Amino acid sequence: MPAPIGTEVVAKVGGEVKGTLTTVQTGAYGDVDNIQIDDLTVSDDLEDGDTIHFWVNGLDTGQTAEFSSGGDTKLNLTVEDNVAPVVTIDSVTTPTNVDTQTITGAFDEAFIDTIVVNGVGASIDEDAGTYSADVPLDEGTNEITVEATDLVGNAGTATATIEFVPPNRPPTADANGPYSVNEEETVALDGTGSSDPDGDTLTHSWSIADDPTGEASLTDTDTSTPVFRAPSIESDTNVIVELTVGDGHGHTDSDTATVTILALPPAPPAKVVENMTPENAAENLAASDPVSAAGTLENVAVENAARIVDAGVKAGLTDEMAAILDETDTESAANLLLAIYDLPETPEAAAELLGAMSLDKGTAVVQSFIARAWFEYVDGTFTHLSDENINDIYEGLTVEQRGELYPELSQSVKERISAELAPRFEVSNLEISKPEVETGETTTISVDVTNTGGTPYTYTAELSVENELVDSENVALDPDESGTVSFDVSREEAGTYDFSVDGLTGSFEVEKPPKPFPWPTVTAIIVVIIAVVAIAAWYWMQRRGGGI
Repeated sequence: MPAPIGTEVVAKVGGEVKGTLTTVQTGAYGDVDNIQIDDLTVSDDLEDGDTIHFWVNGLDTGQTAEFSSGGDTKLNLTVEDNVAPVVTIDSVTTPTNVDTQTITGAFDEAFIDTIVVNGVGASIDEDAGTYSADVPLDEGTNEITVEATDLVGNAGTATATIEFVPPNRPPTADANGPYSVNEEETVALDGTGSSDPDGDTLTHSWSIADDPTGEASLTDTDTSTPVFRAPSIESDTNVIVELTVGDGHGHTDSDTATVTILALPPAPPAKVVENMTPENAAENLAASDPVSAAGTLENVAVENAARIVDAGVKAGLTDEMAAILDETDTESAANLLLAIYDLPETPEAAAELLGAMSLDKGTAVVQSFIARAWFEYVDGTFTHLSDENINDIYEGLTVEQRGELYPELSQSVKERISAELAPRFEVSNLEISKPEVETGETTTISVDVTNTGGTPYTYTAELSVENELVDSENVALDPDESGTVSFDVSREEAGTYDFSVDGLTGSFEVEKPPKPFPWPTVTAIIVVIIAVVAIAAWYWMQRRGGGI
């Protein structure tokens, strides 16, 4: 193929450059008929017949010519080019969140034909020896390959790696809906349809955007499924709730849904209800406004009211009956539960109602039972409640109420009260006043007892000596209160005695007392000695005086 513009032709004689030419046109260079400036002129101290060697772009053509002074020679120089062009890639930005990156670089080949970057043809600046190409990136790791091909097909390559991390995209909130709920009841909202295109974990925030009643409320608003509580209303009302989700990267989205609160019809009056069967009465009250139904029920004889509510529980209307009891006064609700409990085969119904009532009202009813010393009804109802219900109600009692109730509960119910709420005692700091005593002498053993539970109770500490229970002492302690229990112990026989107080162990030594000093005998001997000395002295004095 014809050599391009910019081809360098060099003439050498004996390895020494004798002339150079850089072409300014494609194809033939020079004209034997009209010598031009782009002819290759060979001069210097050459002699006719010298052999001239020709080089093209640094490659030996292997062709020669004999120098002839004053003559022009036309040659067809051919060079075998098998050297691949060298191509480079400028620095790349990685990682990047831009899905198309401009790849630039340079090449060193004067006869470049094409440069392709990952299948994209590059723009080539032959004068500057540079190229550029806009290359689309896939998510993840991208291998960038640049291939430069010269005019004879030699190809050179360069590679680089770019990590493409797509920019974070905003989530989409979905508040679902529309929803409907009876007044004074609850409905679970559902935002689980919200999504994030990047798979980010979403945060949820629910709020009430428009509430004509001013009394609607939401709980668990930071979850995907909060609970909407409808207030009492006079006519059907729409409330607008709003869900906002966030992806943790500063992006949020919001969606709204409509909650229609359905107004319930007022309950029939007490006289009408009393003329219905318990089943029909329960069904009518369940379909009525809980407040008016509570008013009706309070005006029905308690025995009849108990049968109606019991029929409602048996018909699967426990939540509706519990909602009505929530609206009655505490004493009426307590009396009604007691009457249901006393109905044949219905203790479970009373417990089911207590568990379905609001925690505040259920706790208040149990407090009413305690105030009237109806402990057996509390125990019987608790027997049929779940552990969670029992502990929720028990936790709502005052410390004094727990202290009254706990001793009256059956052991099976006591065992279901959590350790944090039930009485719980720790015995510590075992001490003995005298670890060594004589027979008959008293030593005092004491321990500290702490009530770490949540109920006042009386603890009985027991002292065993040589594995035999010998004494016990009671100590009444409020929650977080400590007291000391002491035992006085003595033994008539010498020896080592092991003892324990509720798992804490120790020992004490009992020794025989030493024999007492025989003072009477010693005194008698001294008296005799004194008497003998006195007599002897008297006798001696008498002899000196001539009395004897």
